[in-house]
Amino acid sequence: MTETLGLGVLGLGEGRSIISAGVNSAAWHVACLCDTNAALAQERCAEFGLTRYTTDYDAMLADPVVDVVGIYTPDHLHADHVIRALEAGKHVICTKPFIDDLSRAREVMAAQQRSGRQVMVGQSTRFFAPFIRQRAHFDSGALGDLVTIEASYSADHRWFLNKPWARQPAFKWLYGGISHPADLVRWYLPDVSEVMGYAYLSANGRAGGLANPDTYHFVLKAASGKIARVTGVYSCPTVPAERDSPMTCILRCDRGASQADYHELRYAWKIGDQAA
Repeated sequence: MTETLGLGVLGLGEGRSIISAGVNSAAWHVACLCDTNAALAQERCAEFGLTRYTTDYDAMLADPVVDVVGIYTPDHLHADHVIRALEAGKHVICTKPFIDDLSRAREVMAAQQRSGRQVMVGQSTRFFAPFIRQRAHFDSGALGDLVTIEASYSADHRWFLNKPWARQPAFKWLYGGISHPADLVRWYLPDVSEVMGYAYLSANGRAGGLANPDTYHFVLKAASGKIARVTGVYSCPTVPAERDSPMTCILRCDRGASQADYHELRYAWKIGDQAA
């Protein structure tokens, strides 16, 4: 019988997704849940038929049954929680954004190297069905050589203003939002060498108490000379989904073009007179 890995989950709001995945996987068993909110921990245990939870992160890290820690806490806590898990000898899965401040990147990387444990960032965008179809179509060669990419993640996320931690200076849409379309660009252009952009804090964001910009436009240039555009707007209304998907990637190539939209699960392409 194949040995399963024991999963401990820290942060049971956003962490619900990995709990669900864990209890439905033959490779994992959910060993322990952890949250400062005991009532939420009890609720998740009841929801998924689990029994073990704690409000003490150190207690979960000391648990020999836990092999891997899934970290789903607010963004500004990720670096410390990742480092503590690594120092305890645990592997780590951390939701994106991995960190909220590049100044801590080397510190976290050094902790991983010292520990010899694996770290995975739960960046999900490439695994959404429309983007998988788009990538496979591009890899088939049917669209031809890539000319440029336009990727965006713009959504009416004013409901985020109701989250106290989203109004803290540590919260940045640069990491929590723009990371999605930027990752799509880097999927096709991994050798980005130049970036130019502007950011702005909208009136809605200011009124809601955001400390950092919520509106972004970037142009990226790869070493090959190919260019891409990345856009993110998070505190404004949007037009109907028929015209404006929250998350979009457009590939313009020399023989055809394609567009993948999530959350609508749409994929469209055109090559000459053919389209679908």
